[in-house]
Amino acid sequence: MLDAAESNGSDYAWSTAIHFWMNISEVMVAYAVLRKAGPRAEFKGHGAKHDKTFCLTYQKPHYFCRVTAVENNRPVARAVKIFPDAVTRLAVIFFEQMILAYPNLPPKELSDLACATHAESLSPSSP
Repeated sequence: MLDAAESNGSDYAWSTAIHFWMNISEVMVAYAVLRKAGPRAEFKGHGAKHDKTFCLTYQKPHYFCRVTAVENNRPVARAVKIFPDAVTRLAVIFFEQMILAYPNLPPKELSDLACATHAESLSPSSP
């Protein structure tokens, strides 16, 4: 789960955070983007009302993450720029979840699978 909260100075407004649950396939796609196997991951239609979205984009030299939801019939967004020094830590968090989901796959094969699958999904289909 990803919690996206607004900063209110020295802390975060957790009471109004957007909670976004990802399935393991989405975790693998986000990991692949963090490994630069593709430029973007976007997941739509999450939440009880199918009104939540997540987008992670590589924008050299940083990443940009945006989570949106609809609250009181108004779109609400939380966004953050992710600088290179934090990308490794974030990729490790995603990778740990992948290992928990697929404990019988060797870590290198799991990483390669995530990156190759996402890269293939971005390739134009052959005629």
